[in-house]
Amino acid sequence: YNWQAPLTVFLHQQLWQFVADPLLGWPVETVYATVSIICGMIFVYVLLVFASHLGRDPLEAAILAGLLLTTGSMQLFFGYVENYVIISLLLLGTLFLAWLALQGRLPPVWPVLGLAVTNAFHPSTVFIWPGLWLLSFLCWRRGRVSLAGAVAQTVLPPLLIGAGVFMLMESGGHGVSALTGVDRPGGGDGVWFVPLFTIDPEWAKYQPYTMFSTAHLIDWLNIHFLIAPFGLPLIVLTLAATGWFGLTLFETEAERDFGYVLGLTAAMYVLFTWLWNADYGGRKDWDLFAPSAFVYSLLAGYLLVRALPDRQLLKESGLVVIAVSLVHTAAWVFTNTHPLPRE
Repeated sequence: YNWQAPLTVFLHQQLWQFVADPLLGWPVETVYATVSIICGMIFVYVLLVFASHLGRDPLEAAILAGLLLTTGSMQLFFGYVENYVIISLLLLGTLFLAWLALQGRLPPVWPVLGLAVTNAFHPSTVFIWPGLWLLSFLCWRRGRVSLAGAVAQTVLPPLLIGAGVFMLMESGGHGVSALTGVDRPGGGDGVWFVPLFTIDPEWAKYQPYTMFSTAHLIDWLNIHFLIAPFGLPLIVLTLAATGWFGLTLFETEAERDFGYVLGLTAAMYVLFTWLWNADYGGRKDWDLFAPSAFVYSLLAGYLLVRALPDRQLLKESGLVVIAVSLVHTAAWVFTNTHPLPRE
């Protein structure tokens, strides 16, 4: 039982205790690695289906899928032993459900439930709730759900899932006292956010710099260059070109609504990566922030394919971006096959 990743730790422990250890003699690390690979296969399938819906033609679908499949965050699915694998798959599923809800094919409760379950696997994803609140609001504005229905479908799922997690943790003797004690959010020093102006000398190991320092900016940029080298630059360039040239990105109301929801979700996740006071390890704790790349890379691809109506130009641009990303990610995956140098 661990509040920092409640259902993730519980699921792996149960798999190890009742399946992997008695039947296969596997250590828990092998369970994590196996779940990582299985989640990766499911991720690819869900992504291909999602991209086929999101793209208006095979070229757009291929570029959308290619951008996500060549992010550095894909390393999570190569037998990676950590707690951020399952939430990456669940985030993609939640965004797919959000797309279907904004198309009027599902009630908003489904993507809301998806994010609530994702929170239960890792609470870092709590920061992106504003995107789902906007989704419910837009579903109400478009007449797909009543105001009371929108409120109920937005509020009840996280409350019920949260209550279930609390009961699970209490039943395991790891309840509220652990949440405010050994498992408190904020890492080793218990401080949630990067310090604004001063660093406590006692916790200098866990507070390497202040919020607006050059060192923090460099670390933040390095992490995002590692997990998605083209994600944030593509978003900035596409939005700048759209404003400068007066481009129309979306053909339908539903497409525009999804752009708003995806944009707010991505913005909140990127903001989390800037604010959160991570306990940086040998590779700067890249994996805590890695799932964010799947969200904002999807936004980058979504904007790109809508901003370039010229199919030949889109094909050439997409090929260059995906090819370079693939080389970058292949090198990163290869690097992770080698043990981390010890200090």
